[in-house]
Amino acid sequence: MTGLFRHVHRADFGDKPFVVEQASTLTYGALDEMIRRTAGLLSEIGAGIGDRIVICSQWDVEVIGLYLAAMRVGVTPALIDPHASAEEVRVLVKAARSKALFADAEVLAVQGLAQCVLPGGRLVPMASMGPYAGKRLPLPALSSRLSTYPALLVSHDPGSLPDTVPDDAGAFILFTSGTTSRPKGVEASHEAVRAHMATMHRQYGYDEHSRIINGLPLHHSDGINHGAVNLMACGGTLYRTGAFSVPNLPNILQMIKRHGITHMITVPTVLALVARLGPAFDDAFKTPSFKFISSTAGPLEEGLWRGFEERFGVMLVNSYGLTETICEGFYCGPSSQTRRIGTIGKPIDIDVRIVDARGDDVAEGEMGELVLRGTCVMKGYFDAPAETAAVLRDGWLYSGDLAVRDADGFYSITGRKKNVVISGGVNVYPEDVTRTIIGMSGVHDAVTVGVPDPTWGERVVSCVVVDGGAVDAEGVIAHCRRHLAKEKVPAHVFILDALPRGPAGKVALPQVREIVTARMAEVRNSPTSRQGVGEADLTKRVLALAAASFKSAPADLSLDSEPETTAGWNSLAHMDFMLSLESEFGVKLSPDDMLSIVTLGDAVHCVRQAMASTAF
Repeated sequence: MTGLFRHVHRADFGDKPFVVEQASTLTYGALDEMIRRTAGLLSEIGAGIGDRIVICSQWDVEVIGLYLAAMRVGVTPALIDPHASAEEVRVLVKAARSKALFADAEVLAVQGLAQCVLPGGRLVPMASMGPYAGKRLPLPALSSRLSTYPALLVSHDPGSLPDTVPDDAGAFILFTSGTTSRPKGVEASHEAVRAHMATMHRQYGYDEHSRIINGLPLHHSDGINHGAVNLMACGGTLYRTGAFSVPNLPNILQMIKRHGITHMITVPTVLALVARLGPAFDDAFKTPSFKFISSTAGPLEEGLWRGFEERFGVMLVNSYGLTETICEGFYCGPSSQTRRIGTIGKPIDIDVRIVDARGDDVAEGEMGELVLRGTCVMKGYFDAPAETAAVLRDGWLYSGDLAVRDADGFYSITGRKKNVVISGGVNVYPEDVTRTIIGMSGVHDAVTVGVPDPTWGERVVSCVVVDGGAVDAEGVIAHCRRHLAKEKVPAHVFILDALPRGPAGKVALPQVREIVTARMAEVRNSPTSRQGVGEADLTKRVLALAAASFKSAPADLSLDSEPETTAGWNSLAHMDFMLSLESEFGVKLSPDDMLSIVTLGDAVHCVRQAMASTAF
């Protein structure tokens, strides 16, 4: 365990930046102090090796420090989405059976949370330290906020750190599904984390000179483990982007030259967004220090892959893995031996089989389920033995993904056996969405599926059967906004007279997808009057499209709404919003339009100008 933290405790690393986020820099020295003081706090709480804490906060650097401090003393941190619904927060906190919940004030305001931690457990509010830098924590400046973490560390002397933590102790818990029913929290051991970091460092060449941009959400393994844990272990520097908005995208790309960035970790949807930028950004990655982009958390479409590399002159390294394998197990690059565009490459430090329904190995070139075995595989789903037994059999992890292997040993994912939608790099389990909708008064039946989308990879779409006419599509979406995290809210809801079912009564998903495809085509092809659109009508339609893209209530939006103050208006939602505007009004928005839209009023203006310029 201490091997992961060897750079943190090095005296000569005291002033070296560990995490840089806008005006704040957490150095290795300050992280060391944060870990030692947090050790004292956790000891006071009564949390030791084998116990758990839950972290639910929007403050990236503070979350990273607390997560690493818990790992260092053998306490298992469980991260959950700070934007999860109140119902999801209650379910996940209770499922973690934790000694403490560290969360933002708005999360702690959720009714009933005190009963969701273990008896005698504590609720600890979190807050930002504000702009800071230096070898030590800015404790004097925090003394006026002693009730919040990490300010309350002012009153905690550095605690003792164990020499070692047992290999099989839980290093983290990250929830992957079932957030509205029985949660599945992936629990990985310290041994698994150490082994996986060693693999990544060898494969990617990460070392103490690495400077990596990774703005992915911290409650995802690719955000926290391929980010903070990876950089801490190799001794490099992590650059967080803060709130990711499209108008800020040029500044993020400029970080590559300004900070001498060596790698960027992102998802295919963001790559599609970057590809929409104008020619002024063609040289964004052409610096002496930059090595490659790692694309993760979703299928990388071959056309985007080839086009991006050709235009920007940079290598895209594709990877495949699961939270159940820490981050990844297959690498398509950067070495030529593992690189073949259109595949997930080859497995590294992990055993692989492709099996049929009986569990027998299939022949080369035939499709089957991908099963994995290795040190990096999870311990299991926390406190969920039945769910664990369903996927871990005789030491092999059954991924639920369908794959083929070619004659040269390259693997490709061909589909999914498990029912999961990957939208914008986020796993959404349709059952969670369907269960939430069916719980709505006036709903008789429902089903949720994923449909292909060129930008998001897939879209979450629900078909609903209602009792009478009391419930409409907008009402269903509004209900989902109240009870689900934003990424799980359906992009479209279609009201049907009945769901198609097979002879055994099960919903016929292929027929549902056919219905959804036809309905979405009707929406796209519906005639839209571009001539004579009044200002009030144009504004109303733009606001409605924004609400759909941001998963927000229309009443919460106005022409003055902007990304910094509008929940759900991030880079991916911005991309979706632009494409919706183009489709709705039959216009083409330029890269300059994309960057200039910083309020919804700007969006109305850009659409009006685009309509005027293409009028005939």
